[in-house]
Amino acid sequence: MKVDKKALKDSRGILKNHGKARKKLDCQIRQDVDMILKKHGVDRGASHGGDLNGVAILIMEERIDEIITDLEALLVSNPDRPENVTEKEIKTVSHSYRLHFRLMGNMFSLARTPKSEFKDPVRKQEILAEVDKTCAKVMESHRRLGLSMQTVKSHLCGGHMRDQMDYNDGIAEYIEDWVEQLHQFVKKMQALGNIRDLKVKAEYECRKEKIMHSEKVQSARDRVIEGTSRRFKVPRNKDLAAAVRQEGRRARRKEALQESEGVFLDEPTLESGFELNLRNYKEAQNGSDEDREFLGSFESDNGTDSFFSDQSDDRESDSVSTEDGLNKPESLEAASLSTSDSASEQNKR
Repeated sequence: MKVDKKALKDSRGILKNHGKARKKLDCQIRQDVDMILKKHGVDRGASHGGDLNGVAILIMEERIDEIITDLEALLVSNPDRPENVTEKEIKTVSHSYRLHFRLMGNMFSLARTPKSEFKDPVRKQEILAEVDKTCAKVMESHRRLGLSMQTVKSHLCGGHMRDQMDYNDGIAEYIEDWVEQLHQFVKKMQALGNIRDLKVKAEYECRKEKIMHSEKVQSARDRVIEGTSRRFKVPRNKDLAAAVRQEGRRARRKEALQESEGVFLDEPTLESGFELNLRNYKEAQNGSDEDREFLGSFESDNGTDSFFSDQSDDRESDSVSTEDGLNKPESLEAASLSTSDSASEQNKR
């Protein structure tokens, strides 16, 4: 089968320019996104180079519904939104990311399960079964959104977290805060190791324990904590409030796990940017006159007068259909004359 290289080249150019129509919005939208996050208490930490720290991520996970709703409204109402970016597409992607955040929150919550709950063999198997189900949904959502699967963290979460929890009876004590505490412990041990006299080393440990258990030190520490605590007009029970928030998070995570089963079954994949551009291009090619006019500007930029009408008409006029269904030149003599004329013109030039 002979391929028309010129038509293929022109179609690629039109598709490329059609993709540019889905241009990135102005940098103002990034500032608006940061303002929405800051409104919900998610501020970029200066000590982390502009990235979100752990506290901000926990707040985002807890308020993800309100944050995604505001971001969705921002994108829908943006005046610079391209015409081919539909409101349905924005809502579909927003809902997918909301679900993805909930699933990841469930996965990390299971990773922080303390070792005390792994002592019961029955409870341990229940936790591991829930980890298997949640990690599988997170990886499925990861692939569905087109996120990178080649990072080390995604590989560890999808392939090794469950085995590590099973082998070590929980990994909650081995996460970042434990590692930071271990660094401090090692530094103290190194300083203590420089003392060669065992008697001096024992006296050092005794003085340290005496200071830590001193009533004056403990009372001073309690005064500092009380002085820096917030004053509320109505007394609050911190333990009760924390338990209520925890139950709310667990309920949202279970809902996300149940919701993902239906969403992933109905729509297992999301179209990428290239696939959306290609679908819009095909719709315009086979659609109404309005769709054709939408691509008219891109055709003029490529130097083609009318890719969909004039060029196809020229091809139909230059060829005739034969009995076997193949298109051949109407006259071989005309074809030879046209090639000879073009060659003579090149020689004159």
